[in-house]
Amino acid sequence: MISRSETSVIGRIIKTHGINGEVVVNIDCDIDVAELSCIILDIDGILVPFFTESTRQRSAESILLKIDGIDNEIQAAEIVNHDIYAKKEELVFNEDEDGETGFYASDLIGYKAIENDNCIGEIEDIDDSTENALFLVRNGEGKILYIPIADEYIEGVDENSKIIRFLLPEGILDL
Repeated sequence: MISRSETSVIGRIIKTHGINGEVVVNIDCDIDVAELSCIILDIDGILVPFFTESTRQRSAESILLKIDGIDNEIQAAEIVNHDIYAKKEELVFNEDEDGETGFYASDLIGYKAIENDNCIGEIEDIDDSTENALFLVRNGEGKILYIPIADEYIEGVDENSKIIRFLLPEGILDL
């Protein structure tokens, strides 16, 4: 069984394409889906592996994907609006000019959010349904705080301690 901690979201199925089971997928990262051993979908709360039959570029941000066993538009429609996950072990990150490797915002779920040496909560989820993706941080009172996922607001990430330090504009946590 595949656990969520072993995976990262790499994209989302946005619509069907044609009558042979192809789907349009928006890919959120620089990865060749065809090179993955499988893609993973959340089906009724269970992470299920699927094998890629074919892929082809549709635009700069999207691909057409044919999944083995999904052979018509009715089957394809059942997986529309599903996130696509990949095994973290298969994701290769390129080093930036500082020699650091990147990671996905979804990798930070479960991290403690710190601002000005104060714990403001724990990252519970990511909301990427709009143009500006947000960390959903649950504070000690159970309230959800919305923090934009932007490099300029992230002061640092401590992967060992599972802490992310923010430098936020005044008043943003009051929204």
